Amino acid sequence: MRQGLRNSRSIWEGPSGPSRLLAVAILALAAFAAASGSRGAASRSITLEYTAGGVLLVITDDGTTIRTSTAPGAVISPGPYQVIVNNDMPDLRDIQHGFRLQGPGVNLQTDLAAGDDKTELFDVVLAPSSTYTFADDQQPSVPHVVFSTASSATAATTSPGQTSTTPSSGTTSNSPVVGSDLKPLPFRGKLDASVAAGGKLSLTAGGSHVLKLVSGRYKVTVADRTAKAGFTVQAVNKPAITLTGLSFVGTRTVTVLLRPGQWFFYSPAGTKSSFTVVS
Repeated sequence: MRQGLRNSRSIWEGPSGPSRLLAVAILALAAFAAASGSRGAASRSITLEYTAGGVLLVITDDGTTIRTSTAPGAVISPGPYQVIVNNDMPDLRDIQHGFRLQGPGVNLQTDLAAGDDKTELFDVVLAPSSTYTFADDQQPSVPHVVFSTASSATAATTSPGQTSTTPSSGTTSNSPVVGSDLKPLPFRGKLDASVAAGGKLSLTAGGSHVLKLVSGRYKVTVADRTAKAGFTVQAVNKPAITLTGLSFVGTRTVTVLLRPGQWFFYSPAGTKSSFTVVS
């Protein structure tokens, strides 16, 4: 189940007072969203993670882990983001979920196709000076995560509740770009990816370079050793999936759905390497 709701209402009572401030704020938010959308695809990403230990986390593309449950939480830049919703709980121990990211301009809800998909991608625009909550509505006992946005991209600060650990992690416009509406894919195994200190990328399975894979869900572990390159995978004519951003250094594990077709892995502005996924 997935739905995206964007509801706003302004009340104008006269030339002064709270209603005028509310209307001005709504107009400013709309202008910010329109301007952000005109810039094209998001260059940053955040991961909404449900770990194998049953914990909710929000992870930025530089590897910062946000765990706070009270506002304001960690403060990140506003603007467009690619959001990775990832469920790392093994199938045998998993239960039903109702993941939700909610805040000004965003009301993303997904059950990851009732457990058939472990990862979905979305695009969102996070408004400035706002607070957002990531929760699992089907598991109210699991602590939710709260984070905030700065007033501008240059005003983002570090706050208590965020760490620089390298978590195991698995991405709101409110429409998925990974096909949860298609036939669910089985888990196929693990892949190893690396970003060398010099920027060279590799993708291997069992020690051999990947040239052809059977379609399915794969757990990709990326060892990224430089802040000057990242690791992205992309199917032909499909949105890119950022596994590690340019500023990330460390190890990250992401569950990725690989459907039949031609795929590439690359670092932004770098050379693309191809592999084929077959049915």
